[in-house]
Amino acid sequence: MSISHEELKKIIVDNVKAVFEKTGQGVFLSSIGLLLAKNCPQFKELLAGRKLADFIRKELSGEIDIISHTSDPLIKVVVPHNDDVGINVGSVEPEVSDIGIGLPRYSRAVWSAFSKEVRAGFLRVIKLSQNTYFRDIPSSSGIPEGFYLVDNAPAEGAPKSSESTHQRIQTWLDKNKIELELVLAGKDSVDSERGKPLSLLERIVSALPEADLKRIQLPLDVVERLLREF
Repeated sequence: MSISHEELKKIIVDNVKAVFEKTGQGVFLSSIGLLLAKNCPQFKELLAGRKLADFIRKELSGEIDIISHTSDPLIKVVVPHNDDVGINVGSVEPEVSDIGIGLPRYSRAVWSAFSKEVRAGFLRVIKLSQNTYFRDIPSSSGIPEGFYLVDNAPAEGAPKSSESTHQRIQTWLDKNKIELELVLAGKDSVDSERGKPLSLLERIVSALPEADLKRIQLPLDVVERLLREF
């Protein structure tokens, strides 16, 4: 669906106000992005390089506001402009389902990487591949080749919720310019070239670092047997 600049603004405002009028609640900022991505794929062109939050703050400042949720400052919620509705900002509880969009189904490894605490003195890195996985390494270590640094995983004692985990993932994707499709469920168990599910053996092998693969030597008849069995 092709939309104009003004239509984009109207879609955002109408959805926020409709949810608030129905429930008295705000809408997750990230959920507005998902709504637009689903129904108006070209909306990023209308943002002209700006983040959605910056667009809302500049273009819609008199109609809707972006606030931080009281349970976690990482969670951004969009509500009707405070002067118009006289809401108590601290009491607003965001609700995703009212605009018909839930959180994306992330890969289990991706979700764990952004929801599990990182111990002090360690860094978390993740490899996005046919079998996505993450590991925690000493802070003094360098980032292994082919891995991304997860620099916003929760520290020990940090507040955790599904929405804060989702927000961490979205922030990280934007920062590293990584497409959402690469971290969704199912992407770590399918061969993207063949479009077929990976065998158990292929998934095990794909999880091994290259250095370990170079040390493995098996006769071809054994490899063939393993491929048939697994």
